[in-house]
Amino acid sequence: MLNLSHLTSYLTCPRLSYYRIRNKEESFTELQAVREVYISFRRGFDLNWAEKRIEILHNFDAEVFKKAVDKMIFNRKALDDLRSIDWDVPVRSEKFGISFTIDELVEKDGVAPLYVALKAPEKDVWFKDAIKIAAACICCNYSFGFVYYAYSGELRICKLNFGLKRSFLKLLERVKMLENGFLPEKKEGEYCKICKYKEICSSQPETFASKFL
Repeated sequence: MLNLSHLTSYLTCPRLSYYRIRNKEESFTELQAVREVYISFRRGFDLNWAEKRIEILHNFDAEVFKKAVDKMIFNRKALDDLRSIDWDVPVRSEKFGISFTIDELVEKDGVAPLYVALKAPEKDVWFKDAIKIAAACICCNYSFGFVYYAYSGELRICKLNFGLKRSFLKLLERVKMLENGFLPEKKEGEYCKICKYKEICSSQPETFASKFL
């Protein structure tokens, strides 16, 4: 069963997705920290409670937590129009072979998923965030969703359309091929400098088939 991070990892680098499918251990990230703080604040709890959540649910790293908190903006005014229904909502779709968690379910002109992210683009939402919304909408029958960009305190809407449906399915098909053992082509970029799989990636040669992934 794939999870949503395998799809979004593919957008960073197909090989990153390949290695993450096979390696379940991941480092604690700023996004995880921000997400737990957001959920705690929305429920009326404080920063200490967010830290307790993280210590239980993740591999807590005090430095990463502090860095995230220092940059985070919790804009209550931007969220006032959204009625919170539920949070940490698990989704498992046997139909598509994918499982994930919706950060929050909210209501505004209908029920919709909300995901927490870090830096906002100049307009609309990042493609990787749109893919998360698409997954929730397609698997759970929603028509739109929201992304809360915590480092700027901005709330943005993302509507499901034909193009986004097609992009999600195409990405899912490619990642399923990796799940079946196909090694994808390397994608050289800035992320290579910090990637924990850099050494093993360099030692694994590309094949002709990898160019089609």
